Amino acid sequence: MSAHRSEVLMLSTGTAIAELKRLQPEWFRIRRRYLFLEMVKRLKAFRRKHGHCNVSWQYATDPQFGQWVVWIRRAKRFGTLSNQQIAELDALGLDWNPSETRYREMIQRLKEFKKQRGHCNVPEGHTHDPGLAVWITTRRKHRRLGILSNRQITELDALGFDWNPFKGRRHEMIQRLKAFKTKNGHCNVPVRYPADTKLGRWAWRIRATRGATLSKQEISKLDALGFDWHFSEIGRQKIVRHLMVRRLKAFKKMNGHCNVPARYPADLKLGGWVMHVRTKKRSGTLSNQQIAELDAIGFDWNPSEDKRREMIQHLRAFSKTHGHCNVPHRYAAGQNQLGHWVAYIRRKKSEALSTRQVAELDALGFDWNPSETRRHEMVQRLKAFKKQHGHYNVPQRYTADPALAIWVATRRTHKRLKNLSTQQIAELDAIGFDWNPSKTRRREMVQRLKEFKKQHGHCNVTRQYTTDPHLGQWVSGVRRAKRSGVLPKWQIAELDAIGFDWNPAFGPTAKPIARAYPRRRPMPCRAS
Repeated sequence: MSAHRSEVLMLSTGTAIAELKRLQPEWFRIRRRYLFLEMVKRLKAFRRKHGHCNVSWQYATDPQFGQWVVWIRRAKRFGTLSNQQIAELDALGLDWNPSETRYREMIQRLKEFKKQRGHCNVPEGHTHDPGLAVWITTRRKHRRLGILSNRQITELDALGFDWNPFKGRRHEMIQRLKAFKTKNGHCNVPVRYPADTKLGRWAWRIRATRGATLSKQEISKLDALGFDWHFSEIGRQKIVRHLMVRRLKAFKKMNGHCNVPARYPADLKLGGWVMHVRTKKRSGTLSNQQIAELDAIGFDWNPSEDKRREMIQHLRAFSKTHGHCNVPHRYAAGQNQLGHWVAYIRRKKSEALSTRQVAELDALGFDWNPSETRRHEMVQRLKAFKKQHGHYNVPQRYTADPALAIWVATRRTHKRLKNLSTQQIAELDAIGFDWNPSKTRRREMVQRLKEFKKQHGHCNVTRQYTTDPHLGQWVSGVRRAKRSGVLPKWQIAELDAIGFDWNPAFGPTAKPIARAYPRRRPMPCRAS
């Protein structure tokens, strides 16, 4: 019976597999159709919302949908889409080649620009059509990288597109220079040449940069014209100074002052030149004309001294308000980081300040080493504490002087971490400072326990022991620590050595225990 059942089961399983194989293509076709209709539905919703069907492949709202649109375009190119699917998507207005459509649109806009301006050199900052300016720049970049198709190059060439506008401008300037030489017999165009101001500035810039932006062919053309490259060093310095003064004026207009940082990231050369000018002024090698030119724009010849005077004023105000000159590190007076300046002055006293400047700060009561001053103050307060209490173990919650309690705890921590100097340790050792009060207290308690045993013959001190209440509490705490497993082995061994009883019996057979009060007698029963 069981053999017959297994034979029937095998037959039905084989039939089911064969049926699945037969129906598989049909199932996949239905599934693909369902997915296509679902995506078309999403495409209709996208068109209603955005007015077009150009879904980005990185569409964040529905990444799967964006990838499907890319795939459907690729499928059309490979001829794997049915005519019905193409017709459905055409009815929605799907753009099968959006890059080509955009290219055609940009070509049309470029033609309109050329019709209006007479050339195809769209400026980078073209406000009327910034998209066209970016597209033009990208075409030139793609041409240089060799990724622009020959068809697009030919079409843009037919429009008269300039692939290198700077080269075209240089060619134009060389022609104008040739006309200038024909008229004047030389190529030394004045910088402010009234007849052609652009030519004058271009010739000046070419000399100043020594032809760094020109090709070998262009340099040869200028040499053939007899262009004078060899300006004297004085002439070159004048050009550089004129350039730098212009850049310094622009810096002042933007920032309101001429104190360019030495490492000014926006213009490193300007920062270096400003430092060089100040050095020349101090050494007396700067001409009166150059000094007057820079004075006219409000140039600061000694910004560090001006800054110091400003900070001294802020420090005086701080001292008047707070009664001292110990400015916190993060304290800022307006836009001036007074705290940072005070820290810098203390750190660089011998290097950055003259004797006169040090005396000026001393007159204000400036503390050059506030940490040392505070340390001496705390040592005096600690001595006063000992005079009053007879020891240096300031409690952590000492309400009379919380700062002293924190300082004492910090000294002990710094000693453990080896952050205290030998001098500081010696100073506290000289007054008998206890670096480990818990260890000292433990030794004291062990000694008192030995005296108790010598007197009573055992170590079973109760918590109610009135003669020495602290000893009773300590003994109870030691037993509790042993039960909790937090008492070190060496302390257990030390107490075992003196016969300490870790679990005293308090029953009829108990050893005699020192008590604070005598045992009470039972009350007699009243007669009924």
